[in-house]
Amino acid sequence: MRNALLRDIGLLLSSAILTAILYQVSFGTIPWIRPPESEMIAPDSLLFSTSEESALTSTSDNSILTVTYDQVLKLLEDPDVLFIDARPPEEYAQGHIDNAINIYALEFEEHIPDILTWDRDKRIVVYCSGGACELSHDLAQDLKNFGFTHVFVYTGGWEEWSQKHHE
Repeated sequence: MRNALLRDIGLLLSSAILTAILYQVSFGTIPWIRPPESEMIAPDSLLFSTSEESALTSTSDNSILTVTYDQVLKLLEDPDVLFIDARPPEEYAQGHIDNAINIYALEFEEHIPDILTWDRDKRIVVYCSGGACELSHDLAQDLKNFGFTHVFVYTGGWEEWSQKHHE
């Protein structure tokens, strides 16, 4: 019985290793976490057009476009653009982009009643710490899943903003 168990474990491990090697050879990498996405920066024509014009150019799939620091500066001039800080409340309290609201990505469900009252065509920019932080991507995807059509991620996040923006 013990020999059969060891044989089965050996076969299972061998199969798993062989599968991993074949996957590595065929596809290049094993995606342990979300595979790196090629960032697609939103064109200015999508960000700064009227809602009727941008409806024609919004992404129909679930892809989420990113915005640059310079685009964020322009978007901040428009009071109709909503900025959301996806970091934990403690980090938001230590500093955030002016007029940004805080919706911690891991507590999205708590904010659903408010979110349901928002216009689905509203331009929304979500950010977090920047760099490897995935909170903004997660929250942006949640908003897309709720039918929001103009959701963007500022990948530079708070890290880039706090370094470049001096008041």
